[in-house]
Amino acid sequence: MSTRSTNTGDSRLLDQLVALWRETLADPEIGPDDNFFTVGGHSLLALRLLGRLHELTGVELTLVDLLEAPTPAELLVAHGTALSASAETEN
Repeated sequence: MSTRSTNTGDSRLLDQLVALWRETLADPEIGPDDNFFTVGGHSLLALRLLGRLHELTGVELTLVDLLEAPTPAELLVAHGTALSASAETEN
């Protein structure tokens, strides 16, 4: 069963998270269910990803947050409300 939402805003946010994973890991094949750490991510890249996420959304997540939700889809489920609220206030 997929954890992805069909909400258009969530879909757009998921696309942004996937793009951030791809950018950070320099891998255009990464998808929404790819685990950051199993596709080449490590702690320093994780901090880079979290920094970029903060720049884009204003939301500060921790390394523990990423460890607990290591895929774009899981991160959206776990922290989508905060990320969505931030994205809406910036538009």
